[in-house]
Amino acid sequence: MHRIPPPSMMLRENATKTLPHVEDLDVVLDLLPGRKPSPYSPQMYYPLAAVKKLAARYAAIKARGNEEELGEFKEQMLARRKAIVDSVKGFQEWEKGSSVEDTNRRIVAEKFEALGYLPVDYGDSSVVNSRFVNTRTLLTEARWATVGPHLEVLVNHAKHWRIARHRGNTIWQRQQLARDRIESYFDQRFQLEAAFRPTAAEVSTKFSVFTDIIEQPNEAVVLAESFDGAVEALPSLLKEYADPKKRLLVQRMVEGGARNVSDPPAEEDLDKVFYATTVFFSKTSKLDIPICVGGEFERRLRCLFNAGREGVDSVFRHLTFNSTASDAVGALLRCARLEETTTAEDLDALDLRFYCLGCEGRERKLARSWRDCAQHAKDAKHNTDNWRLLANKTAFRRTQTSKMGDLGSIAIAAA
Repeated sequence: MHRIPPPSMMLRENATKTLPHVEDLDVVLDLLPGRKPSPYSPQMYYPLAAVKKLAARYAAIKARGNEEELGEFKEQMLARRKAIVDSVKGFQEWEKGSSVEDTNRRIVAEKFEALGYLPVDYGDSSVVNSRFVNTRTLLTEARWATVGPHLEVLVNHAKHWRIARHRGNTIWQRQQLARDRIESYFDQRFQLEAAFRPTAAEVSTKFSVFTDIIEQPNEAVVLAESFDGAVEALPSLLKEYADPKKRLLVQRMVEGGARNVSDPPAEEDLDKVFYATTVFFSKTSKLDIPICVGGEFERRLRCLFNAGREGVDSVFRHLTFNSTASDAVGALLRCARLEETTTAEDLDALDLRFYCLGCEGRERKLARSWRDCAQHAKDAKHNTDNWRLLANKTAFRRTQTSKMGDLGSIAIAAA
């Protein structure tokens, strides 16, 4: 917004409107010293009375037609203009934009740079346009002792808001770097480890080895390589995360009468939760399906029990180990000539079907998945240790008529 000049002054850009009848007005104005309203303004003010007086003299000399006299008059006025400019203290600095305010800004920059502040902070408009800097009073050492502390408050305030504006984006970018490293690590590990494992997002926000790097000041340089040490610490950290969960399940196995674990659980018992013979059922779920530990075990539990991740551990108390179903699965492994250490995921991958030789009539001819067999053993009134492996998949497709369906598929679909 342009300032309105006082009546005694004339803006050069409005000169032709103010004095429309004056010829050679631009030449006349070049012979007079002007004044800027501010160091950065492109405008120039001229005294109206002086312009009129000089224009009349210039017109009179030009009317006489003596070019030599006119040239001498121009030189005389230019010399006079120079003398006036040189005699006015600070006029040349003003005209070049190097005013007292500019000098004050330079002093502020030198002072705060020496104190270790960044240009983006001490150059903030709240600092350089403050009443301590944007003034015609020079910042001398004596004055700096008074206004310096006030300016430092402004600089620190600008720094605080700069950091606050960019903090969220900085944290998000660093978390993305961390998650990429974590997911790459997860991809290289055994799938069973995913049964008791936080997500990459949770690791990046809850594990201090990552958060300490992510929450460094904005000025710190954080690259993907910055998380090398944190990734190296992941095996032990994830073990600390998973082992208490495994112990809870082993304790449920002990309470359910499992014979292959000790009480209290030993370290070597923890991975037995992955065995296919470790069969749990829910006390509360209406599905009443076998629940075995495999990849994404916690995610499936959350879906089955409608529990959040924070409350998934509390779901374990709803699980009960069924020794009858476990013994039946052990018999299935022997029937299929598999090791007792076969995991639930291994058995799912084999996709075997079995006949229950303890059943009679039509039930005896049902081809069951191993999870169907575990469910059947839990509810059967007869001995369920005798099975026959069905190797012919074509025969399986003809005889698959179980009204329960593949409970493994139900479990996966429910998850």
